[in-house]
This record gives sequence, C-alpha cells and structure tokens, in this order.
Amino acid sequence: MTLCNHPGMVGAYTHDQAGGAIPNGSRIRKVGTEPHDRTLDGTPGTVLGSLDAAMILPIPAANLGIKFMYFVVWDDNPTMAIAVIDRKVARDQ
Repeated sequence: MTLCNHPGMVGAYTHDQAGGAIPNGSRIRKVGTEPHDRTLDGTPGTVLGSLDAAMILPIPAANLGIKFMYFVVWDDNPTMAIAVIDRKVARDQ
C-alpha cells in the first residue's frame, strides 16, 4: 500500500486496487449520506483506488462490516481526493 500526493491533486491517495472492489476508473455515486457528511447522495464521482479495509482498521472494519476503503474524486471537486468507506458509494450502471 502506497499513499502519496499526486501532481495537481489535494490529498494523498493510492492507485492500488483491492480484489473484489469497484475497479479504478469506475463511475460512482454517493449514497448513505449521514448528517456530518459534506457530500450528498447522488453526487457523481470516479474511483481512484481502493484498499482492503481490514489492512487499515482491522477491528473497526470487521465490527462495522466495512470491506473496502475507496479513494475517489467527486465531480464537483475533481482535484481533491477523498477517502470513503464502501457503503457510502454505489457503482453507476
């Protein structure tokens, strides 16, 4: 796992892709918005990379049923990489 900054982008992220995750470059939409979230349901974006959540937060990930951590860019802020858990994104059909 390599998190790093990329030219022209704000926020460190990876282009790694976890097995079974939504593939890098896929179009997604935000789902599962909670009161503290800044990005609302339906916001479109693109997957930059993903990690197996158990590698990062093994106990919380298992307890909360989180399988993947995605690094995404939302269309309304395309130069800022955001980390988001799997249940907060859905692949566009």
